[in-house]
Amino acid sequence: MAIILKLESDNREFIIAPAGNHLARLFSIVDLGTQIVLWEGKEKEQRKLLFRFELHGKDNDGKPMVTEGGEPLTINKKYTWSMFETAKLRQHLEAWRGRAFTETELLGFNIEKVLDNFCMLTIVQGTNQSGKRFAKIEQISSVPYDMKERGFPKGHNARILFSLDEPVFDHQTFNALPEWIKTEVMGCPEYKDAMGYTPAPKSTKSHDPIDDMESDIPF
Repeated sequence: MAIILKLESDNREFIIAPAGNHLARLFSIVDLGTQIVLWEGKEKEQRKLLFRFELHGKDNDGKPMVTEGGEPLTINKKYTWSMFETAKLRQHLEAWRGRAFTETELLGFNIEKVLDNFCMLTIVQGTNQSGKRFAKIEQISSVPYDMKERGFPKGHNARILFSLDEPVFDHQTFNALPEWIKTEVMGCPEYKDAMGYTPAPKSTKSHDPIDDMESDIPF
């Protein structure tokens, strides 16, 4: 008698972030290292950052934005590590803080300053080629003054900052990351160097300052 294993289709519906403008807290910034991306049919190497936000309040129908377990819904945004004028990261940070970066700040801005801060997210929904719904961050802006006066809710998720540029690899923070994030980090050359792997030959591809284009202050 044969035992046949088959991959069953997963028809579960996951709760995604609702469309609209919502209060959010940035609770996690993760350095994903250098990733290979496709741009206009060509492969390019780009250093990436992952921002993770938790949503607070209610959606446009008055329902709390929480999971079935009662935890705040989260939404992620991947950025190219770039502060060029056209880079999405710079544009979103400037919209969040309400002013442009100075030339001095552009020489070296500590991204940790934005961590654990609240903002407003403009979220849109769409459908991918498989027919599944998804949500993505379209814009980030500062919190209106009247909302600040009322005070912010207590953050739910632990504050996480993970960098691959530290002199000593932070195993404790890395091990606390979700598996899907760890898998992405482990594929980058910076992680392999930190783990003592023999480095692969360096790519001769150019590193043009191209924004990621979403293939996807209080500071």
